[in-house]
Amino acid sequence: MNRLRNIFLFLLLAFGSHRLSAQSAEVALSGSVIDSLSRQPMPFATVALLTSGQALVETATTNTTGTFSFKKTNVGNYVLSISYIGYKNYSQPVTLTAEQTNLSIPPVLLVPANVNLSEVKVRATRPFIQQQPGKIVLNVAESILAASNSALDVLRNAPFVQVGQQGNISLKGKAVVVYIDGKQTNLSGDNLESLLTTLAAQGIDQIELISQPSARYEAAGAAVINIRTLKMRNMGLNGTVTAGVGTGRLPRSNAGLQLNYKTDRLNIYGNYDYQFNQQHYDNRSERVISSPGLVSQRIVSTEADLRRRNLNSFKAGLDYTLSKKTTVGVLLQGNYNSRNRTSQVLTQLNSAGSLPDSTVRTDNRGYAAFNNINFNANLRHTFDSTGRSLTIDADYGRFNNPWDDAIINRYEKSDAPALTEVLQLPRSQYINMSALKIGYNQPLWGGSLEAGLQTRYTETNTSFNFQRLQNDRYVTNPDLSFSYLYTEAVNSGFLNYSGRVRKVQYQAGLRLEQTSVKGVTAGDNRPNEQHYANLFPSLSMVYEPSDKSQFSLSYSSRIARPNYQSLNSAIIYESPFSYIKGNPYLKPALAHSVEIGYSFKQSLMLSLAFTSTNRAFTSLPIQQSNVTILQDQNFDRTQLVSFDVMYNKQLTPWWMTSTGFQTVYNRNVLTNLGLPTNSSLFYYAYTQNAVSLGALTKLQLTAIYIPSRTMGVYQYKPYSNVELGLQRSILNRKADVKLSVSDLFNTIIDRSEYQGPTLQLVQRNKVETRFVRLTLNYKFGNQRVRVKERKSGLDAENNRINLGK
Repeated sequence: MNRLRNIFLFLLLAFGSHRLSAQSAEVALSGSVIDSLSRQPMPFATVALLTSGQALVETATTNTTGTFSFKKTNVGNYVLSISYIGYKNYSQPVTLTAEQTNLSIPPVLLVPANVNLSEVKVRATRPFIQQQPGKIVLNVAESILAASNSALDVLRNAPFVQVGQQGNISLKGKAVVVYIDGKQTNLSGDNLESLLTTLAAQGIDQIELISQPSARYEAAGAAVINIRTLKMRNMGLNGTVTAGVGTGRLPRSNAGLQLNYKTDRLNIYGNYDYQFNQQHYDNRSERVISSPGLVSQRIVSTEADLRRRNLNSFKAGLDYTLSKKTTVGVLLQGNYNSRNRTSQVLTQLNSAGSLPDSTVRTDNRGYAAFNNINFNANLRHTFDSTGRSLTIDADYGRFNNPWDDAIINRYEKSDAPALTEVLQLPRSQYINMSALKIGYNQPLWGGSLEAGLQTRYTETNTSFNFQRLQNDRYVTNPDLSFSYLYTEAVNSGFLNYSGRVRKVQYQAGLRLEQTSVKGVTAGDNRPNEQHYANLFPSLSMVYEPSDKSQFSLSYSSRIARPNYQSLNSAIIYESPFSYIKGNPYLKPALAHSVEIGYSFKQSLMLSLAFTSTNRAFTSLPIQQSNVTILQDQNFDRTQLVSFDVMYNKQLTPWWMTSTGFQTVYNRNVLTNLGLPTNSSLFYYAYTQNAVSLGALTKLQLTAIYIPSRTMGVYQYKPYSNVELGLQRSILNRKADVKLSVSDLFNTIIDRSEYQGPTLQLVQRNKVETRFVRLTLNYKFGNQRVRVKERKSGLDAENNRINLGK
């Protein structure tokens, strides 16, 4: 009897264990959400998994590619429910069985709901900073501090980004190339600074900080910053009106209008932004010139500079859906900007340790215009439901930069009568750019293959005239005047494959770029020509041992080409004691970078990176008598090791923080310049906090600190920045009022030192950065349907054009 009872209990336990095992089997469920009209992915959609009795089991949010996943779900019958503001709710039954390990449902198409904005009581918001694989995303549209600012102001507050003098930008210590809507701008230095100053922050949706770009990006730049402009997602006629006022030492203002009209097949959109700003520049430089056996000479210059700018930017585009598989579009965008400048410079010369023995007083009145217009035509065709697609972009752009300075120099010496010099310095720069790009996407071997071909041609014509007033007429000095023609052709192709093997996502790419450049200075019978071709491999892998942890490894190879003016051998007059000269022997720099990372719950991210750049660039001061000539030079190499920690967390229901810390070791080998190798170890600290003060009010605080550091031949001093903003939603959330203060303690100061064999240079440049701004944003119409992003293929070239400040 006991034996029969034991057998019965054994069978009961075995059967129960089998049933328990079957019931506890877990299945991974995934899918994607797509706009039914634009066929674009829908990030931030809410996905809920319910029991058949409508009890909530788990929720998820789609990522930037519109995908979602539930990692571990027990077998059974469920209901999948998906919702997105402005769209009809969607639900479908889902059955998970023990025989399944992974279940991927077909893409879900959400249909727009025809509802009025006033009927919506809840508005989804994104955190200002989000961490995604391979990049950090700044949701500028959600930032209080971005109101009335420019793109350059936003980048100054971006994590791990440093904005230096004359528009030099770095990300995690790496030189950056700036993209707009996925297209390289090809601007650098003063040109890039001018463009980013023109680009109003209220027209920006996101900024992507990419430290390890893949092969789909052009190879220029060790890192990429991609600025995504705001796209309206609305049906019918709707828009946003922006108006703002502010003040620093002088008042400023801004205004903007964004409009969109959309039907089932047609989308017409556009925007116009205007900024008027006045900004002071207070600069000081001290040079000590020494030669063996001679008395050292000291030259101290102080400058007070006021610049007034009228900035106009516009965009107008049209997308038309020819069929369910084919969309065509055109885009016209441009900037028309003017700048008036008045400056006074006092320069004192003396032997070291003595009183000034001569003085030069300089008055400068200058005018400049920075005008550009770009045209893009685009076609996108999807072959079938598997994802095979073809894109074609054709682009043309033209830049026009006339510039005129009227200068009066008064030379004073205690033992001689004063002399006055009157100069006229007209200059101009015209740039024509054209590009054609073809891209193809093909599902392959369970992954995705991307391929692309691109050709880009640029022609720039620069002229500079040095004219001195003599006998009531201006006479041109041919030794200080020039006309320079530069052409550049870059032909490229790439392959990029991405896939997944169990818990490992991977991406491997190879890019080939062939470059031909030619620079001709009028009167010089020796044109400067360079022809070179390079392969740029890239690789990234992400390992996810669990839904909480993520390990990553990436490698990339990149190039930095000289900007258009750097290869010009002519001299450009800046002041009686300062010239700029190009270097026709400048070569492109090549960089290799490796980065490993770890992420926990997408809240804590750690990364360790190493970058080595051969033939890196630096601006080298060269002393000739009492004149300092700045010339770009290649130096042997720079090596960079960085360790980053970033923490994003909703600490309480009302407090969100994004805090980062970076330690950097930088080593510069300067042997070919006759200078000793230098190195520095420095750190960078950043925190951004958003606090909700009730349902309608938010407070934002950002603070950064950057200590002393060595970059190339220069030693830079520390600086810090604190910014504060307050936002209040009004008119049933249709409008936002934003009050912000930038550089609260007025501590953004660019200070640097250079120590050479015969020259010691100390510079202090203070650009006015403390402003109080008040901005109103008002949205009208039906803020609903997502629309296709339009991009220009010439945004890549604009980064290297010298548009001035």
